[in-house]
Amino acid sequence: MKKTVDWIACRGRVLAGVALILTLAASAALAQAPSETLGTGTKYQTVVTRHTEGSLSVEDLQQATVLGARILHHLNEAFIDLTDGQPKAAQGEIENGLALSRVIREMLPVTVVETVVKNADGKVVYRATDRIQDDRIPLFHDTIAVEIVEPLVEAKKKQAAVKGVKLADTEVIYTSVLLDLGYVQRKLKRAKSLLADDNQEGALAQIFLAQTNGVEFIASKEDSPLVEAVAALRLAEDMVASKRTEAARRNLQIARDQIEIYRGLIGATADQKVHELDDEIADLMKKVEAEDAIALIRKFRNRIESWFSVQTGQAVPTKPQGVSAN
Repeated sequence: MKKTVDWIACRGRVLAGVALILTLAASAALAQAPSETLGTGTKYQTVVTRHTEGSLSVEDLQQATVLGARILHHLNEAFIDLTDGQPKAAQGEIENGLALSRVIREMLPVTVVETVVKNADGKVVYRATDRIQDDRIPLFHDTIAVEIVEPLVEAKKKQAAVKGVKLADTEVIYTSVLLDLGYVQRKLKRAKSLLADDNQEGALAQIFLAQTNGVEFIASKEDSPLVEAVAALRLAEDMVASKRTEAARRNLQIARDQIEIYRGLIGATADQKVHELDDEIADLMKKVEAEDAIALIRKFRNRIESWFSVQTGQAVPTKPQGVSAN
């Protein structure tokens, strides 16, 4: 079993590296104009056109985040079931994970890239269309329960590929988790196929890979105060709901202090947005008993979460909060 997992894990890391290179190239291309002509046409000329289908609202990204955390839950349960020799239970968890991955996939925008190459006579000698999705789903610190994260950390320990997680021998704190939806989806499909052939060992190896290579822990010094600010706002929301106004104010002040630390780390580029949010939180502190206090705190959290550093291929909102993605 160990040799099988080690071999597949090694191969998976190689493929993941190749995928990252391709993703970087695609992202660079998408950052350019919707249509681009390359070459003089003396021998060949290449035309690349791009357009995006669909959009992603802040609310739907939040939904994808919650569903992504559920996929991790199903991965962990499938691993336990297979380890305990319960393939039928594992099959149910795999099916649930696949169902959620399809739901998230349908929510994400698709960028269609068409590449056409013509020779000097204007004849098309090459045509290809690629459909690209930014499908690395951010799962912020406060959206994932400890029981979901810990099995992933343990799996990464076994693979000796831990990155950005606070362990006994390091002081690094992860600030967010990214779910590589495409990779995890492929591993779940492969595990399902192997289980259908009664290959429990192979299916377990695929789930293990999904846990290790399909989830990335992100550590960012600049994001650390944002994590603390979001946590403080969540506590403030709970305190408002419990009518503990003084405790709510204290947590709102903690959030203000943390975003000021963030501003100090980022510099002048963050001045305006931090000052604006700080003023709004200060205003709310004067009226935490107001009916809309909880709604305002949630909006503050959403704004801060939008400040987290964005990784290559990460899903981001394409529409402002409150605007329908349809």
